[in-house]
Amino acid sequence: MQARCAVMVVDEEVSPFRRIWCLFEVKRLKDLSKDLELVSSVGPLGSVLEDAELTPRSQKKRQERLQSIGDALAKVAAFDAKASSLADQLAIWHRIADPALRRLPPEVAS
Repeated sequence: MQARCAVMVVDEEVSPFRRIWCLFEVKRLKDLSKDLELVSSVGPLGSVLEDAELTPRSQKKRQERLQSIGDALAKVAAFDAKASSLADQLAIWHRIADPALRRLPPEVAS
């Protein structure tokens, strides 16, 4: 049985997206046409505002949290992502790079 999607828990700083391995996993999901569900402390981000029971204050707080997460996601860059070793970082950069760059050997593309 194959997975249909993946779930990633994020904070307001979207910390997982600061790790190159997590970005690689997101790229693989895209390549495999799989969905990625982001979840935070307020719930699944795709449906966090759909709760009809929310008070206007709670709704505003959730909107602010979503905006904060969205702002952090807009700043994500594989170039800035960290890895446990330089070799891993270069190998993953090579695999998630533009397809034209992937044809180059990793030592040339980096």
